[in-house]
Amino acid sequence: MTSLPSEMARAAVPEQPEALLPPHVRVRIGILGALFLVLHADILLRLGRIAWSDGDWSHAFLIPVISLYFIFQHRDRLGATAPRPCWWGLVLMLVGLAGYLLGLYPLRNDMVKGYSMIVELFGLVLLMVGPAMMRWLWFPIVYLAFAVKVSYHLWESVAWRLQLLAAEGAVFLMTLFGIESDVVGTRIELYEGIERIGALNVAEACSGMRMLMTFIALGVAMAYLGERPWWARGVMALMALPIAIAVNVGRVTILGVLYLFDPRYTAGDFHLLIGMLMLIPALGLFLLLGWVLGLFVDEPPRTAPAAGEGTTR
Repeated sequence: MTSLPSEMARAAVPEQPEALLPPHVRVRIGILGALFLVLHADILLRLGRIAWSDGDWSHAFLIPVISLYFIFQHRDRLGATAPRPCWWGLVLMLVGLAGYLLGLYPLRNDMVKGYSMIVELFGLVLLMVGPAMMRWLWFPIVYLAFAVKVSYHLWESVAWRLQLLAAEGAVFLMTLFGIESDVVGTRIELYEGIERIGALNVAEACSGMRMLMTFIALGVAMAYLGERPWWARGVMALMALPIAIAVNVGRVTILGVLYLFDPRYTAGDFHLLIGMLMLIPALGLFLLLGWVLGLFVDEPPRTAPAAGEGTTR
């Protein structure tokens, strides 16, 4: 016969939470992850070298960190979800592998290899843990695409149009400030009266729209790292490009004003510093947008306690 105190003692012992993944699943993930890294060592090292040497893609080192943080942020939800293998992941993984092989030969394209590698990773994770856990894992995997270098011809075709837009926007703002200027292609001509005092080449000043992808990656991260409804996340993600363009217009305007004081301010380390400081207004705009969207999000209703239940204070 069991005594009442012993039953109460057992009831008082809290249940231990289940591990995020069973040991055998962890071993399987470790083995497959090591094979994945070995198979894609070439493109991973290649992307690392690009991020180290190309200022347009230096943000790539932060992308995996943000993805890991997103997983850490949802660790409780992942822990409460049982992994169930899904064989559709194998199909997706094979599709990605085929694209990766095409990127190796005959295309020999880093962008194709990088995106195909992410498709492989998506399929591999889906195969191991199933759709339920992918509800929280799909974003950190897809977000890795921001670390892949876009091909030169595609990037230049987009960057040239955005550079032209930045030049026109900067001339408009400088005119409002009383600075006489004109735009010729991607070059801003500065005047004092009828005398031309210099020119600012937007392509050089922005180094191919440097930081553009950083601003977009920042906006998408802020859209998904917070608790927001799907439509609010979609709005923030879509607004990432306009905000990036607006910040870059402000950057070019500042460089144009500084050129009037000393042309040396538009080149070298000081120019790079201005670019880094523009992350502050970009972050501010994203926070402001998130706050505005939050005004349209209804708070979940509070459930009233059932009859006979007390409330804790």
